[in-house]
Amino acid sequence: MAYGYGPKTGKNDYLKTQVLSASPAKLTSMLFDGAIKSIKLAQIAIDKHDIEKAHNNIINAEEIIYELANSVDTKVESDIPNQLLTLYDFINSQLQEANIKKDKQKLTQVLDMLTTLSDSWKKIAE
Repeated sequence: MAYGYGPKTGKNDYLKTQVLSASPAKLTSMLFDGAIKSIKLAQIAIDKHDIEKAHNNIINAEEIIYELANSVDTKVESDIPNQLLTLYDFINSQLQEANIKKDKQKLTQVLDMLTTLSDSWKKIAE
């Protein structure tokens, strides 16, 4: 039985408050941070030959990228939404290939792309 006590409870409450009070740009930045964290954890798992953990973290990163893609406003009259969707598709295809081969180099390439995007969103969110 869970009663809402313990070290994770405070962290979960804090995260919930952060999400509920965040601007759309801040939420996007938080999603990027989550994807980056998952990829780093997958790389560590690959080093430790923990294939299941690597797989689960890569899948988590893919799901976050899908969420980012779903949040793109395609009604904006600009090339940017389509460019973002194309980039997110590319990132997910790279994650899928990295997952199949447990390829840390591909994960590093994706990590670099996501870090650049994350830095940009953090500047927007300021």
